[in-house]
Amino acid sequence: MAPPVRAAATAPLAALGAFYIRLVYLTTRWTVEGYEAARPALEGPGGVVLVTWHGRLFVAPVLAPKTKRCLAMVSRSRDGELFAAILRRWGVGAVRGSTDDRVKRRPKGGGAAFSQALDALSRTGALVGLTPDGPRGPRHKARPGTARLAAAAQVQI
Repeated sequence: MAPPVRAAATAPLAALGAFYIRLVYLTTRWTVEGYEAARPALEGPGGVVLVTWHGRLFVAPVLAPKTKRCLAMVSRSRDGELFAAILRRWGVGAVRGSTDDRVKRRPKGGGAAFSQALDALSRTGALVGLTPDGPRGPRHKARPGTARLAAAAQVQI
């Protein structure tokens, strides 16, 4: 596990990152397709798993509904620490962990993160956001963890 980023260094970077996301969101023309079909799951009382490809997660905090507890699965890396701090500024919590590295045989907390996300989905009806392809890819190829999580919690993706 990477050493934690110092809070003194993280806070100003998180503020800058949150500001930049807001700026990009406000100065870009967005088209949301299929929202009406997803509205009952996103705004209803039950949990839901929300996915976006890793390369498109940049503005995901802006899209988090204000009517539901929102969490995102974020790696335990230094980059993940900064992203978790940015998410907090948007009112989105973090479940820390990612898929274990089987090549290096190094656990990355994926099992614990899965359990925490499952609990949040099942007990509190939270929205849990994650990227099914991850930073190392393969790009736009979903790994099975997303479907496993939704099936275990009996919620929609």
